Amino acid sequence: NTNAGKRLASITENYQRDSVRQEASYQEQRAKIIREGGSDVRRIEEDHQERLRKLTLEHRERLEDLTASRDALGLAKEARSFNQAQAEEARGTREEIAKRREDLAVRLQEIDREHQADRAQRLAQFQQALQESEAQRKEELKQAAIAHAEELKQIREQKATQLRELTETL
Repeated sequence: NTNAGKRLASITENYQRDSVRQEASYQEQRAKIIREGGSDVRRIEEDHQERLRKLTLEHRERLEDLTASRDALGLAKEARSFNQAQAEEARGTREEIAKRREDLAVRLQEIDREHQADRAQRLAQFQQALQESEAQRKEELKQAAIAHAEELKQIREQKATQLRELTETL
């Protein structure tokens, strides 16, 4: 019976230790994915700012040339073109950031599913180990009962033999 208690304690301890380790690993994976996603978004934003800086420099150069040539129509077209380029750049950046965030969400969903599946598998294994332990405990109790019954039978037989011997000697 103490063996069964020790087995049960060991099974439970192993399950809890594995669960804590798996949960920590899962949280680390999530944090890493989120950090990487944040780094990607920062890089996209930095690239966006650099492209805007270049657009602005090119725009200023064109404005200087158009101003020097006193081309009012060209200035208006340049202003419109620059505004469109900025808007297109901003749209492209927003789309790229949205795509990265979507990818991030998909990756997080994937590891969430994996984590849930691992958790369910660990729980099923734990329950199976508990059932096996209980079956083993019952078998041990059955064997102990059989051994005890056999021991009692031998004691009775010894007593009967001793009683016969005692009666025969009297």
